[in-house]
Amino acid sequence: MRLLAVVVLSSGCSLIRDLDYLGSGAEEPLPDLCPEGGWCVLPDTKIRPECPDSNAEADYAATCWDVVRSHNGGVYDHVGHRLVIWGAGSGQTGHKGNEVYALSLTDGAMRRLTDPSSAPECVSVLPDGTPHPRSTRGSLAFTAGGMLAVGGEVICGGFDDTWFFDLTALSWTNRAPLGPDGCDPLVAGTCHPSGLGEMTHSDPVTGAVFVKDTYRFWRYDGGSNRYEQLRDYVPTSYAQTASIDPDRRLFVYIGCDIYDSMCVPSLGSISIDPDTLYANSDWTDEQTGCEPLMESYGPGFVYDARQKVFVGWPNKGDTVYVLDPATKQCTPRTFPGGPPPAQMESSTWGRFRYMPEFDAFIVVNDIDNDAYVLRL
Repeated sequence: MRLLAVVVLSSGCSLIRDLDYLGSGAEEPLPDLCPEGGWCVLPDTKIRPECPDSNAEADYAATCWDVVRSHNGGVYDHVGHRLVIWGAGSGQTGHKGNEVYALSLTDGAMRRLTDPSSAPECVSVLPDGTPHPRSTRGSLAFTAGGMLAVGGEVICGGFDDTWFFDLTALSWTNRAPLGPDGCDPLVAGTCHPSGLGEMTHSDPVTGAVFVKDTYRFWRYDGGSNRYEQLRDYVPTSYAQTASIDPDRRLFVYIGCDIYDSMCVPSLGSISIDPDTLYANSDWTDEQTGCEPLMESYGPGFVYDARQKVFVGWPNKGDTVYVLDPATKQCTPRTFPGGPPPAQMESSTWGRFRYMPEFDAFIVVNDIDNDAYVLRL
């Protein structure tokens, strides 16, 4: 007998969960998320109930909203079917917890995967061997069954380190990668990415992770644990978001290029095909209709592998923008019932992700808002 659990969502959509038992040892079927299309809320998926309790060292409960609002991102684990969120505050009074959160799409539950560690200021590696809490922006990538974290912003500046969080063992490793042959580790930016606001994304074709820091373009190979510098001067901004088009072999970035504290709307690409010598291209004046994303600070921006287009969300509202890389044209798609306003609609980064096994998108925009699914 086929059993279905039907939940009617506040947006008017329904989420249907298949409860068939397929026999001993078989995986349970995935839920059919938002089958009617558009935006659908996932009830009871707020981060707030999972925040750690305050203690004598830190008022975690009061500062937990920084996990989202302080320019932090996430990755999508397509193996475990979960959105993983990591980040903290970078200011003196910001959140000092390095705990990791994950939203499971199989059972619709938000969980805190780890507890916060004691965090002396401005120490990259904490006494328990975990990374110092930091603002992560677009520096997180899913690779090799875990989350790669490159650099990050703290009150004393930033870290130029590389960490890996194993999503099975729920443990951190300081990768301390090698750099290009002959690089000088005493000179910033010669052996590994450096500066504020790295943009990091995995290439599903080669398994490599591409990293864009403020000026340079890098490739990280997890097997050899080594960075290779591909370009030495392609300026970008800490307020932009990037994603990879594996079909056209492009690393595409969009959002504010900060100049004199002002937002300069921008859109550009870097080839990840070595035959092109990693040529870059400014699409700002060639695009049409992409301004809402180009004018955003850290917008959500991902590649839809089925439609072979990029989809961006400008940090708020019911409308997403579909960018066709072939024409450089953005087409708005509006669906009622999108995420409610966040306390600070300042950035989204990797908390907006495409879920290929569901052919849908997931977003978390505030610790006091439920997560939302979007199906185009």
